Amino acid sequence: METEKMPALLFLTSLLTTIIFIVVLYPCAQKIGLLDKPNYRKHHQKPVPLIGGVAIYFAILFTLLITDIQIFQQTGFIAAATILVLVGLLDDYREVAVKYRILAQIIATLIMTEISEIKIMDLGDLFGTGHIKLEAFSTAFTVFAVVGGINAFNMIDGIDGLSGSLALVSVITLAILSWSLENWLIYYYCLILAATIIAFLLFNLRIFGRKSAAIFLGDTGSTLLGFSVCWLAIYASQGENAIITPTSVLWLIAIPLLDSVSVMC
Repeated sequence: METEKMPALLFLTSLLTTIIFIVVLYPCAQKIGLLDKPNYRKHHQKPVPLIGGVAIYFAILFTLLITDIQIFQQTGFIAAATILVLVGLLDDYREVAVKYRILAQIIATLIMTEISEIKIMDLGDLFGTGHIKLEAFSTAFTVFAVVGGINAFNMIDGIDGLSGSLALVSVITLAILSWSLENWLIYYYCLILAATIIAFLLFNLRIFGRKSAAIFLGDTGSTLLGFSVCWLAIYASQGENAIITPTSVLWLIAIPLLDSVSVMC
């Protein structure tokens, strides 16, 4: 396939596929009760389907299936994302204990570090004294950082469009950097993820005359987006493929991180 046509194909395929999955899954969610029901803590007045994350997940898989590209460590990413999506779905449908959700996030991150070998090895020059190498502590630190990042996006998902929009900003930033440096593996994956988020936001934001969101991400979507952004950011800041410094990663997810730290404090 011609290289110049690939970006447009990936973006449009991901965008349209996500929209199709949302339309198909909407009545299914209503039928089986995969809904966020109103209560005293919530502003929406009627049950809202929790299908945003599922649609994004299926759209990513479909796009990778029908195109002839291989994103970096594709098998590992799909395996880890599948674990998060399955546990997220269970949590959206029937609440899952926090310890099991954390366990699933740790397993997904270990797939990332030990099978896909994507981990934080270098923290950069944080204090102006030279690069800080983690060496034997890299796996433990990566697990801590990624689980924290996943839950940062989860915790900030309380306003229509907020978690999705922040993830989109991070992904588009990485897309621009990878395009400018001709790192096509990162660029192509950013395009796929950005398109699915945009498609979700079309149904989640209060646009086109809507007074409330038509669908929500659910824990499935917020954890998937948090993990995907962390996966991209770590790959883009470590080793020979680095396009940004490790310290710059903090700016990509600064708002979710500061929000989650404030909540915990």
